[in-house]
Amino acid sequence: MFISIIFPAYNEAKNIEELVKNTLTVLSDQNIQGEIIIVNDGSSDGTRKLADFQSKKYKNVKAVHHFRNLGKTAALESGLKASKGHVIFFIDADLQHTPKDIPKFLKLIDEGYDVVNGWRRDRKDSFGKRFFSRVYNSMTNFVTGLSLHDIDCGFKAFRREVFDDIVFVDDLHRYILAVLKDQKFKIGEVEVQHFPRKHGESKYGNTRILKGFFDLISTKMRSMFLRSPMLFFGFTGLIMMGVGFIINFYLLIIFLLTGAISPHIPLLTLGVLLLITGLQSFALGFLADIINYQRKELLKKLDEKKD
Repeated sequence: MFISIIFPAYNEAKNIEELVKNTLTVLSDQNIQGEIIIVNDGSSDGTRKLADFQSKKYKNVKAVHHFRNLGKTAALESGLKASKGHVIFFIDADLQHTPKDIPKFLKLIDEGYDVVNGWRRDRKDSFGKRFFSRVYNSMTNFVTGLSLHDIDCGFKAFRREVFDDIVFVDDLHRYILAVLKDQKFKIGEVEVQHFPRKHGESKYGNTRILKGFFDLISTKMRSMFLRSPMLFFGFTGLIMMGVGFIINFYLLIIFLLTGAISPHIPLLTLGVLLLITGLQSFALGFLADIINYQRKELLKKLDEKKD
């Protein structure tokens, strides 16, 4: 089994040399075939130079560069494109994780798991980071149905095929486990060691929890309705049409009994609006379903051509 270890690095110059050395030692000691990919995400502290030096020094180390800071998700995507491994590791480049835990992940992969998430049980971070992480984990588990202790851990392993249908958008790295759960991949968890940061500064931002919440809601909505747009638009349209029909039926009875409708003009307007809007929503869902079907057929034909 050939593995690829992707290190997204933004201003981690003081960590690069030790990072590579420790990882290569583990690969050699454990007789694991693999490669290291350092993705310099627009660093300004010499990370680029050191990554290039390590790639020239060791044949199984690659350096990938972004000319500006594009974010962790983009860095992971670039590393994935440059990788060849059957199993892909994402590991933060801050030396707070140790590659000595890699065999633990591979053990679960061998047991049939598609994805293995790290769990920093004894986390060496500030109270604030641990508190907000706990809030995020609880919120994500509740919304997505996951049952993991440390969803935002930066140490993860994946079978390569899990990325076949993944579209890298926004901050996908934060909620990739939720996406993979909805795609029915088997997800496991393993305890990993965690260490205080030695060098550099944390990239943790105070707005992370808020942004993560909106990303989570967006992901959940996509997972629920993207595969079957009719489920959302059609269901919503039927509800609106149903309420509009009840309102208009009620006004019809009032008109037949009293002969007057003018006092109820606002309610009549609402009833008609709900009927029209509901019908439009239902039609939109039907059209979206057709487009989605055509897209799947096109992707199927493209896959057949590749084979």
